[in-house]
Amino acid sequence: MKKNHFKKLVALLLTINLFIMTIDLTPTKAANITKNVNLNVNGLVNPGTPSAATDAWGKGIGSYIYFGTYPQSDKNGTTKEPIRFRVLNLNSDSNSDGTTDSIFILSDMVLDKIKFNTSRSAGNSFTSSNLSKWLNSNDTYTGGHAGGFYNTAFNTSEKKIILNTTWNEDENEANVENHVNPLVGSDLKGEKIFVLSAKESTNPSYGFFKTALAKSNKTLIYMPTDYSLVGRTYKYTWLRSPVKGYTYLVGMNLAHSNYTQATFDNIFMLILS
Repeated sequence: MKKNHFKKLVALLLTINLFIMTIDLTPTKAANITKNVNLNVNGLVNPGTPSAATDAWGKGIGSYIYFGTYPQSDKNGTTKEPIRFRVLNLNSDSNSDGTTDSIFILSDMVLDKIKFNTSRSAGNSFTSSNLSKWLNSNDTYTGGHAGGFYNTAFNTSEKKIILNTTWNEDENEANVENHVNPLVGSDLKGEKIFVLSAKESTNPSYGFFKTALAKSNKTLIYMPTDYSLVGRTYKYTWLRSPVKGYTYLVGMNLAHSNYTQATFDNIFMLILS
């Protein structure tokens, strides 16, 4: 999934091209979620807190917004459609200064697949990874939709409200239940688009169950788009959390760690200002 931070939702009123327009109130793939979508922050709610790994994301309570476009039903990747995001936090802090300045959102579906890195020697740091470069349309990268996710998914007006995110995580992050290897913290150093860390994937305030990253955790199950399934080999999603004691292993949702050069599906996050 992808994550992004956005400027306060009031900024979303700047242009209709932000796709916070009409939302389908009867989607079959999210029937248990309360849908509150509005062009005003008062119309959105933070997700509920799951009490078990068998609960749905947000325990049936949560908000969605549409923002940006990306190939989804078109397997050729030519036609783009509005991207639906889950609202993880209405009161986010994009630069760790203690000030609420953003809304934290996560793509509701698996959108694409790409290698974390193309070789073991490239390491397992997200900030310098092939995955991060592709997500943020920076430098050269291998795989994924041409142009990188950032440049493909968002127009000029939309890019103006996506914030750079700087977060610091504890380097000695505790092991996650059912994950074979201990995972360590993974900082963000100004990225606009990123994937979840193990800590974020088990944060109850984001609507996730608080422990397991294993297959039994239904709060971490994401439906794939038709486009993301083309040539698909794996069914897991990358975390940005490295495996402790290794330079070429990274954690994954719903599975154990794997080599950075494997190709996995992605869900993405952003922070909107």
